[in-house]
Amino acid sequence: MFKSYAEKRRRKFYVHVRPEIKERVESGEPVTYEEYQKMRYNSYELKLVHDVLDDDALIRVTERYLAEEGCSCIYKYDIPHSYKDAVLQQHIHELIKRLKSKLAEGNKMSFKVIVKPGNKRLKQLIKEFGEIWKSEIYHPYVPCFNGPGYYVESLDGEHRRWVEEEHVVLIEDEQALAS
Repeated sequence: MFKSYAEKRRRKFYVHVRPEIKERVESGEPVTYEEYQKMRYNSYELKLVHDVLDDDALIRVTERYLAEEGCSCIYKYDIPHSYKDAVLQQHIHELIKRLKSKLAEGNKMSFKVIVKPGNKRLKQLIKEFGEIWKSEIYHPYVPCFNGPGYYVESLDGEHRRWVEEEHVVLIEDEQALAS
């Protein structure tokens, strides 16, 4: 009895799903955010597609939905007023932050850079640690610079700091080294 009921619900559900969406979901091939944006889904198809979004797409879609619902992250010392607030304004944002961090760790690429002497502190650091450093992180907006920057680490690992983009040259960039 329960088996026939479940099968009936499944058939009713799949009536609303286009065959190409059903095939894609059943193949298990992850859907990227770019693909997700291009495709137009009905509610039934969305339900299926969310299960096969790749990690980046899942994060971006979740953040978009949270923003649309006005579920912005609460400030560090604010207290949620209900369990729903705790989940929507605190726990989900923390989960997204941790997932992004884990994904970034898995995709880390370390590269060597030359730090140029742009100010007194950089001149001191270059004198102490040399001009060649390693970097794993580039960020398009670093608040202390109000612009892009690299998080660099001395080759011996003793010193780390953010450096403005204009004071960093990627070693692989031959033309920049020549100038």
